[in-house]
Amino acid sequence: MKTVDIEAEKKEILRHIEELEAAENRKDIEGILKLVAEDFVFMYRNSKIEGKEDTREMLKESVKNFISSKHVPLRVEVSSSGDMAWYLGYEINERERDEGIVETKQNALATFRKVESKWKQVAVCIA
Repeated sequence: MKTVDIEAEKKEILRHIEELEAAENRKDIEGILKLVAEDFVFMYRNSKIEGKEDTREMLKESVKNFISSKHVPLRVEVSSSGDMAWYLGYEINERERDEGIVETKQNALATFRKVESKWKQVAVCIA
């Protein structure tokens, strides 16, 4: 049985989150999409977006008033098999609104799986 270096895998997840944050701040929709699985699910409030194509359309709308994002990790766990993981943290986002720049803090839970030896987000829940 293959031994999994859990700490190294956790660092990979954190690098993934840094790459996601950088892509968001560049408004790089394709850069964001390369980090998610084909069957990705995004849940926010009462909405649920499924699959890369619907996610692409959601991101096109989302970047219209987007200014910046900062991801703050609180915890990362990796399965002993090394093929599944989850991340708990929060995001601080700035968006342009009619009343000016508005900053929000939102909790984030993301699940990951290995796809062709790379971590991909499978599901994200923002609250």
